Amino acid sequence: MSAAVSRRALIGAAGLAATVAAVPIAASVTPATGHDPCWAALVADFRQKQAAWEPTIGGEDALMDVFREACTAIGPEPQQPGTATSGDMLDKTLRELRDACRTPEHEARWAAYERDHAAWKAKEAELRDRIMGPARTRYLETYQARAWAFNALTAYPVRSLADLAEKIEIVAADFEGSEVPLEYLTDFAADVRRLGGEARA
Repeated sequence: MSAAVSRRALIGAAGLAATVAAVPIAASVTPATGHDPCWAALVADFRQKQAAWEPTIGGEDALMDVFREACTAIGPEPQQPGTATSGDMLDKTLRELRDACRTPEHEARWAAYERDHAAWKAKEAELRDRIMGPARTRYLETYQARAWAFNALTAYPVRSLADLAEKIEIVAADFEGSEVPLEYLTDFAADVRRLGGEARA
C-alpha cells in the first residue's frame, strides 16, 4: 500500500499546481552540467520528510498493551440484554421472540444497556485519546508533510533523463510493486514527451 495521498486532492485543496508551475524551471538548470538544483531540493525535502515519518509508523500499535491495561479500570464492556436462554429460544416461535423484546422489563433493560454502553464507550475513547492520541497526531502530521513533498516531487517537470529515472525509482519504491496510479504515469509521460521534444530540437 502506498504512503502517498492523491495528488489531485491535495493540489485542488491548496493550489500546489500553481506553486509547482511558478518554479523557474529553465533558469534553474545549470547549462554547463545540466544539474537542476530545484529538482535536487525537492528530492532532498522528500527524503527528509520520509525520514521523519517512518519512525511514527506503528506508534499507536506499540501502545496497544498499555491501552488495554488501562481499560481494565473501566470494567468490562456492557453486553446487550438477552430475552431467553438458548434452550428457550429453540422452543419459541418468531412471534413469541418478538413479543419478548417488547415487554416493559426488556425495554427497561435495553435502555439501561444503551446508557451504560454509551458511558463505557466514552471512557474508552478518553483513554484511547489520552494514551494513543499523541502518537496518532505525530503520525498524521509527518504523513501529511511527507505526502506534500512526494506529490510536489512527482508533479515537477524534470529536465533530464537522469532526473526522470530518479523520479520513477522514487515512485516505484513508494508503491512497492503495487499498481501505480494513472496520475503518476501521466507525469512520467509528460516528462518523456518534453524531454523527447527537447532532444529532437
